Amino acid sequence: MAANKQDELMKAELMKALGKDHGGNKGATILMKLLDMAKTAENEKAWDPTVERVGDKIILPEGANIPDVIDALQNQYDFEEQETEIHVTIPVAPWDGASALQKAIKSELGLFNQMGDGWDGKAHQIDVEIELGKTIQIPWGTFQLPGMEGATVKTDAGFEDGRIAFMCNVACKRRFEKRIRRLLDVVRKIATKESLHRGKAFSISFLDANGRPEAMPKPKFFELTREVPIFRDDLQNSIDRNVLIPIKFAKERKESGRSLKRGILFAGEYGVGKTLLASYIAKAATEAGWTFIYVRNPAELPQALKWAVQYQPVVVFVEDIDRVAGMDRTVEVNTLL
Repeated sequence: MAANKQDELMKAELMKALGKDHGGNKGATILMKLLDMAKTAENEKAWDPTVERVGDKIILPEGANIPDVIDALQNQYDFEEQETEIHVTIPVAPWDGASALQKAIKSELGLFNQMGDGWDGKAHQIDVEIELGKTIQIPWGTFQLPGMEGATVKTDAGFEDGRIAFMCNVACKRRFEKRIRRLLDVVRKIATKESLHRGKAFSISFLDANGRPEAMPKPKFFELTREVPIFRDDLQNSIDRNVLIPIKFAKERKESGRSLKRGILFAGEYGVGKTLLASYIAKAATEAGWTFIYVRNPAELPQALKWAVQYQPVVVFVEDIDRVAGMDRTVEVNTLL
């Protein structure tokens, strides 16, 4: 009450100074309005104009007036209608990422629809061998994201940490950005967990016949031997101790704090059984849940080791390493091994 009385006295003094009849006095009218605005500002509380979608009611902050709220909503609407892009890289094989994307769209959005975006306007696929004699087709290209007003996601492949990886690019309105990022998190989880080739034995080439990098190197399967190679007792004991036992008892060795990482060199003349041994180890590895990667070109060992990271636990077997490195422990040999 005292504050209101003081305001009235201030107004009266101002009116007296400007003259009793200030109705035609423009300056006096402006001053009076400024006083009213200052008084109103003192009584109003500051509020955050950020718009959040929570619950099922429109709730206005205390102290906010409707015109300001309308302006805030309009600004938020303009922002959310802007077109944006989201670029994501997932360190898995491109086909694993594309397969995970398809599963995530179906599970999270209910409908999977591929668009024709090739030079011929058709929807494209990539062929991937998943076991000996069995190939599947993975949708590859641009896909609609249902319920998001024209949002699309496009698959791609690129390099991360020196190896090929799955990439996808999303075009959408900002309004759907959070929802799409949640979808991409689901894609990442599926792709990391559900590999098409983890726990299997396959070969892979990173260079073509002319020595040029393959755009998308793909696994190829080979028949595992049913034969059991026979070696001298001392050699067999060495193979068991350094290769087979660590594979079969990997869990126990890890629990005891012993490393599974090791490099082993098999040497011998042509025909002594090195390739047969590779197939035998591959069979033992896959039976124990390991991945086995066979590399025919020793020059591709660096790429193979980077590629193998996503398939752990894994055995990488390289044929004829001496062709590229020689038998002496040079810097190049150390780098390869």
